[in-house]
Amino acid sequence: MSLIINIRPHGKLKLTDLLDISTQFRASWPSNEKPGVYVFLDSDKLVSYIGKASHNIGSRLSARFDVKWNSKTAESSDCKYITTIPLPINVGFEAPAIEEYLLEMLNTKHNVIANS
Repeated sequence: MSLIINIRPHGKLKLTDLLDISTQFRASWPSNEKPGVYVFLDSDKLVSYIGKASHNIGSRLSARFDVKWNSKTAESSDCKYITTIPLPINVGFEAPAIEEYLLEMLNTKHNVIANS
């Protein structure tokens, strides 16, 4: 999967490599201490959920999984792969905008977008 967004003054956004949580039980949270966006993919590598972390991706993932990658929420229930878009700490405020942009571009199984 290769997605690069080149519309920001702070450089290109890049997805991290896919983490297969069904085989990498001891892996730490991807982009653990960075703000950014995280993406859950199902076994067919279809995007099932997109979330944001304005301060720390690791803390958001720990709310959705236990330390052995067992799901704790409906959004993470069919997740097999995780990728992230880490941001520099000083631009964590961009995470909500990137999440919203991706949600407008992609259909997900678990995100709910309110009509305004």
